[in-house]
Amino acid sequence: MTTPEAVAGLGRVHIVGIGGAGMSGIARIMVAQGMQVSGSDA
Repeated sequence: MTTPEAVAGLGRVHIVGIGGAGMSGIARIMVAQGMQVSGSDA
């Protein structure tokens, strides 16, 4: 499992399937932690 500190160090992420209930929640948490998040969904 990756630590929160390691994830925060990514800086910018792109999430595939960001429109789903699980991925959108993860994206919101990342944005709240100051990360730049982009995404795509079919």
